Amino acid sequence: MSNISTDDGTDDATISNRSEILMLTDARNANPNGDPRRDDRPRRDDNDIGIVTDSRFKRYVRDQLTEDGFGVLLESPRFIPEGVSTREELYLRLMDMDPEEIAESDAETIADRFLEQSTDTRLFGATVTIKGNADNDDAELTEEESDAVDAIRSSLPRQYIGPVQFGHGESLHPVTLNDESSQLAVTLSSSTENEQGTFADDHRVRFGVYSFTAVVNENAAANTGLSERDVKRLDSVVWRAWKNQTITRSKVGQEPRLYLRVEYATDSFHLGDLDLGVKLVDEDAYPTFSDITDATLNVDGLVEQLAAHESHIDTVHLVESPYLSYEDGETLTERLQSELGDNRVRVVDPYDERDLNN
Repeated sequence: MSNISTDDGTDDATISNRSEILMLTDARNANPNGDPRRDDRPRRDDNDIGIVTDSRFKRYVRDQLTEDGFGVLLESPRFIPEGVSTREELYLRLMDMDPEEIAESDAETIADRFLEQSTDTRLFGATVTIKGNADNDDAELTEEESDAVDAIRSSLPRQYIGPVQFGHGESLHPVTLNDESSQLAVTLSSSTENEQGTFADDHRVRFGVYSFTAVVNENAAANTGLSERDVKRLDSVVWRAWKNQTITRSKVGQEPRLYLRVEYATDSFHLGDLDLGVKLVDEDAYPTFSDITDATLNVDGLVEQLAAHESHIDTVHLVESPYLSYEDGETLTERLQSELGDNRVRVVDPYDERDLNN
């Protein structure tokens, strides 16, 4: 069933409400996002505020979607089977159709199939980079595959604007690097069983709490067919992505701490800057923080803004870590239930929803 331009009142319908996302993560003795221009040191601005790019965030989400069994256009190399290397082969693999059937389909059918299969395009958009066989000497395609590639190329727009736009993550406080792990000894065995010693830089953040924000734009959703089901899946996938995809040596030590999606009832309305409503209590003590239990959050500004604009809010979807500490002792869930009512607060269980529409 196509997700494109449906409006049937079900979870397969294109979204009609705008949403705004706030997420908090932390990093302990990890490199959340290395900067290749600075010897892969953790990204920081001139004031030592830690930075994580939106590309890094979306990479985790894409990898989790792939592991969950959903089609992804920008797939990590570790998921791509041997022998599939060109863009053309990747598009054909994503479409998962007989090449002859693709070549005989009309443009609307091909475009719908592409968006049905490409979950990350529905979320984040994409630039279509496929070439025709005549323009690509590297593509070793059969005649049927070549015809299918040309049909895909002529059926898809040059670009899909993504409805879900994440900004760069920023730490709530300056972050310092862990000097104790600045050098990493690596021992390699050669074919003659001799050991060779070498050194590689290994820069990590001692500890940092990072915030991310995003907008899910209902107007842009018509461009990719982003459905209610897709957005509900995002509530689950983002949390699990930060749990499951931070598995490489430098990325271990990161955890999701808070995910909040405010779904609005008013057309084209969103508050913006939800992260400004979250502060660290005694933020000057950050150099002594070693893990999340050392940090206490003040979310008064966030709660006050949501309560003040409750007439514009449909539902708040959230999940929070049990290790979070709040200044007034109540969890954010409890405070929002008190201010907005239980019927407007949906507590997400990321693991109950992992097979949603799979």
